[in-house]
Amino acid sequence: GSIGPGETRRVRLALAAAKGGSHELKVEARGDTELVHAAAAEVEVIAPSIQVALTGPGLRYIGRNAVYRVNVANDGTAPSNQIRVEYQVPEGFTFVRAGQSGSYDNLSRAVVWFVDRLDAGKTTELDVELTAARLGSFEHVVAATTEQGLRAENRLASDIDGTASLVLEIVDLDDPIEVGAETAYEIRVRNDGSRSAQNVVLSCELPPGVDLLDAKGPTESAAGQGRVRFGALPELPPGKTALYRVNVRGTSEGHRRFRALLASDSIHEPLTVEELTRFYGE
Repeated sequence: GSIGPGETRRVRLALAAAKGGSHELKVEARGDTELVHAAAAEVEVIAPSIQVALTGPGLRYIGRNAVYRVNVANDGTAPSNQIRVEYQVPEGFTFVRAGQSGSYDNLSRAVVWFVDRLDAGKTTELDVELTAARLGSFEHVVAATTEQGLRAENRLASDIDGTASLVLEIVDLDDPIEVGAETAYEIRVRNDGSRSAQNVVLSCELPPGVDLLDAKGPTESAAGQGRVRFGALPELPPGKTALYRVNVRGTSEGHRRFRALLASDSIHEPLTVEELTRFYGE
């Protein structure tokens, strides 16, 4: 409307702060005679803000422990109070411990921390220790919420792998054994690892003075020139044992050394085991 000479009029404009930080408010007044005047004012809006980061190993072998760290930061301009941090333990891991007085709930598989206050520009670090328990790919999820309703979330993918650990054993069923009598060697191949062994191949070397009668195992065998080779076993699961049996007859006296060699795609170097047997005459 109209403003008389020397008159002042106040106008109230209701605003709500939508974002923290420094902001400039600009006001301009215009009259119908091309009168123009502008003014500006700086307003600092204080606002809380929360960020959460998650770090830890992206690969762990089964049975090994891993520590994951949660970093909670107040990157706002006002303190954040009553911060609740929740860490969801993936299905492939088992809980070991939580630092900084974190509590673990077995039903929800969640670790929870409470941070009373976090001033602007400050950070706090939390940690949890887990054990890799199951093969596969899993996702860790952590979230932080404040009493003002702010929420921040972060995720981290990790893989759990395993290794095959083959053990080779030979047992001679008779020692000493009379020349001309039949006896046998039992060869046991056991996987003590956490992952299946692939393409397991067993071969045996017979010493001079010992003749092969037959050989049995989980796969077919082929013999020739004092050697017995079994076909590849496609897979040997963890905790399982493959049993082989080589039946022989001694033809001369002496101490004879029977040798077994094991190869697999899952081990770097072949395994070799020997068994010494005494053959005697009448």
